[in-house]
Amino acid sequence: MVAGAGDGPLANLAVGAVTPGTAALSLGTSGALRVVRDRPGVDDRCRVFCYHLADGLWVLGGAVSNAGVVAQWAAESFGGIDVADLMKEAAEIEPGSEGLTALPHLLGERAPWWDPDARGALVGLRRGHGRAHMTRAMIEGVGQQLALVRDSVVATGAPITSVRATGGALRSSLWAEIVAAALDMPLGITDDTAGSGFGAALLGWRALGAVPDLAALPADVWSRPHSTVRPDRKAVRRMADVRPRVERLHRMLREFTA
Repeated sequence: MVAGAGDGPLANLAVGAVTPGTAALSLGTSGALRVVRDRPGVDDRCRVFCYHLADGLWVLGGAVSNAGVVAQWAAESFGGIDVADLMKEAAEIEPGSEGLTALPHLLGERAPWWDPDARGALVGLRRGHGRAHMTRAMIEGVGQQLALVRDSVVATGAPITSVRATGGALRSSLWAEIVAAALDMPLGITDDTAGSGFGAALLGWRALGAVPDLAALPADVWSRPHSTVRPDRKAVRRMADVRPRVERLHRMLREFTA
């Protein structure tokens, strides 16, 4: 019998995010960011998880409960518009959503808050804001949440220098551009056709001795990025300026709704 691993850690194997500094980002209905290192540990505020993957390999990271679901919610709430059409509208809005800030916690939130009762909010709403502004603000809020997870991972002493990203939400260029700006690093968009099943197979091969070192496998074994989305500098600055406000708003709203 060969011990397996969780879905997320196996996904790191599937896309080759097993070397120091390379994170795997999954973005579907929910999302997650994970990195592999050679020892366990979490940050001093316990904002991230830590799972054992294989001998000498541990996965640190965090999952967010709200990702693609916020776009689905917006499309349903704004008159049943098609999600793709709504994304096109939101893409026309400048980064920062003209001062509108969102906490996209429709389903509570996991990392880094671990607060199932977290509520969502739109802050700074004015007459000139429409559904495109609100949608973009919600997606930017997801990007901010992933950046807070990244910051929590880095606080453990595990630097992140590159990201391999998978998931259905990334078929939208708007999602990819916003997440790249929030993380302030390029996203290597990777097909995830094999997914966690391929990661499980690699663990099996390692247990049988066919793969002596997972991190040293040839490059052509992994699902390689087929495109790269680079962050827009204006969007990077805007998201970085707003991020401390996001943390304060979360704390304030938690007190208000308790």
